Amino acid sequence: MRKVILALFAMSLAVAATAQDIYSAVDISRNDYTGTARTMAMGNAFTAVGGDLGSIGLNPAGSAVAHYSQFSFSPMLALSKASSAYAPTFDWYKGLTSTDFIGKTTPSSKSSGLRLPQFGGSFYVDLGHRRGGLTGISYAVLSTGTGSYFDSAIASGINNETSITGFMAAGAEGIPENDLMASDAASYYPLNTVTAYKAYVISPLVAGGDSYIGAAEIIDGAGNIVTGGPLHQTSKTVSAGYKNDLLFNVGLNFSDNFYLGFSLGVPNSSYSYTENFYEMAQNPEDFPLDDTFLDFSSYQYRLSRSVNGIYGKFGLIFTPNDMIRFGAAFRTPTLYNVSESWDVYQSVDYTYGQGNEWTETGRYDYSIRSPYSANFGLAATLMSRLLLSADYELSDFSVMRFSDEYGTNFIPENTQNQMFLGMQHQFRVGAELRLTPSFSVRGGYNVTTSPIRYGENGLGETIDAGSFDASTFMKMYNSGLLDSYSMQYSQDLVKALSFGIGYASEGAFFADAAVKCTTFPNRNFLPYGDYIDAVPSPTVRTSRSLWNAMLTLGWRF
Repeated sequence: MRKVILALFAMSLAVAATAQDIYSAVDISRNDYTGTARTMAMGNAFTAVGGDLGSIGLNPAGSAVAHYSQFSFSPMLALSKASSAYAPTFDWYKGLTSTDFIGKTTPSSKSSGLRLPQFGGSFYVDLGHRRGGLTGISYAVLSTGTGSYFDSAIASGINNETSITGFMAAGAEGIPENDLMASDAASYYPLNTVTAYKAYVISPLVAGGDSYIGAAEIIDGAGNIVTGGPLHQTSKTVSAGYKNDLLFNVGLNFSDNFYLGFSLGVPNSSYSYTENFYEMAQNPEDFPLDDTFLDFSSYQYRLSRSVNGIYGKFGLIFTPNDMIRFGAAFRTPTLYNVSESWDVYQSVDYTYGQGNEWTETGRYDYSIRSPYSANFGLAATLMSRLLLSADYELSDFSVMRFSDEYGTNFIPENTQNQMFLGMQHQFRVGAELRLTPSFSVRGGYNVTTSPIRYGENGLGETIDAGSFDASTFMKMYNSGLLDSYSMQYSQDLVKALSFGIGYASEGAFFADAAVKCTTFPNRNFLPYGDYIDAVPSPTVRTSRSLWNAMLTLGWRF
């Protein structure tokens, strides 16, 4: 018997329209500091160090530490490597084992991009030799990278139990064919469903009826709708883009042992995402629907997103002696304005015909209030040659909120934010050893926890944002059963290891180089949701790493 699991189906319909969910909001709000090659090589553990232009994004007080003006720019090459595997049937309740996956390739895909994440300068004003009080002011304007979205994954396998065309047919159940034929059908029904019908990916069982069958399905001898035979399925996802912050900074130097800084940040980002899914019949004669015989079907979803915002950040650095430095900074919540556009394309090729359909481009604008964050640092200089530093940063994602001009459209999403998001922690450490007055070597490491939470309801079922149903939540809330959710954090960690070298001439010129490798937790992706009792639909598991290589060229004056 065919069915649709409401939570998964509702989630897939949201994906077919926009990306307004907590996962995309976390991606928009999360900061992956790039800085300069020097700060990147030291793991960006620079909250208490300062002096480098890359430190200003971490602690605005860092601009006042150096008694000189400077300018630098930093081109960077980003390379994403992914290894993916395909599980044709996957049971979320039993979990994943290595035997669930087939067709693993290493790596499955690569994507790269060249960009300029950092450029700008600072101007230091020495107020003269004073015994106390304000002795210097620094002004800085620069652009600094805070995110990279390069990613791709591809995986394939053989499946003879479910089909994306069957999923589309199940999703159309109960919708009269005349409604899907209407020119404005997309205004009332999911884009996936409308395009599937108009592209002949699904067909009504009876003309004018409200029950449908997919191009890869047949009716067996018992009258059940089933997948006709083995299908070679391929899932491919590609994303690209960046996030940069434009910073306007003022730093104050008090007697070379206390520094204050203030920054106005204007973040902006661009993001594109394409999702493709293909099915090819191993034997077209297995699919004799109305004597058309399926050869191939495809599904594509495209999303583009532009984001801009504004926030404030202030920080301090205290140096009680020549060896030790303490630093702290606080960043206000960011108000992001988000503009998204998307479309869906579906096609099918039969031995005796074909069909295809593009949707019109959809657009929507909304706002996100991001988390506040605070970071703290400690640094020590030993033997005038070795610099050690350590940072801790925390962000509270539970306060993140969606909004739009109507004011009430995001109640379910904001409820999800409160329930399934919490604190994110990041730990950063770095070291720099000066080999000679001109050459240095550096290394760093950082680890970031996930702010995403999940829990169990009173029935022992796992509840997360993907399976969350707003109406069920409200019923539990009103009946006083909300406490039955025992929330705990995902154990997924993002880890980064970096190293680099630096050169400083006796004059004004300096150059730094760094390489950073970031490893991400395994990601599970469902190309389409469950729609048949006791028959899970496919999943793709991807492991990914991101390599960044940066060169900073600068001048001091």
